[in-house]
Amino acid sequence: MKANETTATFPFRDVVRAAVLQAAAMPQTLAALKKVAKAAVTKTWAKAAEAVVNEMVAAGELHAHTQGRSPRYGRDQPPLRNDPVKVRQVLLQAAEQPQTAAQLVKTTVKETKADKAFVETELQRLIKEGRLHPQGPGRSPRYGLHKPTPPHPFDIPPGKTAFARLVTAARKLLHAHPTVAPDDLLHRLRCELLPGSPSSTAQVPSIDQRTPLKAETSPPPLPPTLPTLPTAPLRAYIEEAYNDLCLDPDFQDRLVEIRRLYHWLQQKLPSLSVAEFHRELLQMEKDRLVDLQALNEVHRAKEPELAIRRNERLLYYLIWR
Repeated sequence: MKANETTATFPFRDVVRAAVLQAAAMPQTLAALKKVAKAAVTKTWAKAAEAVVNEMVAAGELHAHTQGRSPRYGRDQPPLRNDPVKVRQVLLQAAEQPQTAAQLVKTTVKETKADKAFVETELQRLIKEGRLHPQGPGRSPRYGLHKPTPPHPFDIPPGKTAFARLVTAARKLLHAHPTVAPDDLLHRLRCELLPGSPSSTAQVPSIDQRTPLKAETSPPPLPPTLPTLPTAPLRAYIEEAYNDLCLDPDFQDRLVEIRRLYHWLQQKLPSLSVAEFHRELLQMEKDRLVDLQALNEVHRAKEPELAIRRNERLLYYLIWR
């Protein structure tokens, strides 16, 4: 009797199929599955039981899950190796913290087991679709989920060079006049630069020129011709706080926590309310002076009451334009 006739007339074929399919719930080699098939019948039908396993492979009832000389077969189809939905999802998750294209591909290949070439193609599609954004110039920029905030004009040429010269000149001036406090210098600069402010250099004497105060007397009043120096507006204090905090290693990317700004300002303006602080930040955003950015993982927010809630988002960071 021929082999195909034997398997066709094999009376326990359904029993063998059921046993093999149950065993193939976890992918196994053909040798292991044939061993299960033979165990389901008597020795008389052992050869026929092995043939049933071969039939099941040919009929598509068993699916190869691995490659090589001894691939493993399972009753369910293997997951799609190059699944575009899964690959894109992992790429976008990895880009929450901006990385280079090579790093994104490496992470995604490791997690999805997809082909490297396929992942690279999907990465380029996400970039073209505007879902991933280069975070800077160069041959190997990092890519992230959000468009990068333009750098401050004083951080790039020509503003960077001019500002560095201004800082150098200010240091030389303070060194030449050690009795002048840095705050006094900053105050005079504000008076000169803010629109409509009087010239401080023409009307206000320097510290080393003022009349020394006696311990037992109160300070003499200023002459009537000298106007009172204007108080700097709130946004000027916010800018000063921002520049000061950007010196902190935690804010090297110049993305400053709003709560830290408020704590800094409270030291200079103890009466400043949170509501007033928020109103000024929103107006500065409207005037395109700053960008307010949300925290994606809201549960990680510290002092969320000091951040700004807008619809379902928590505006947690500020960066100067």
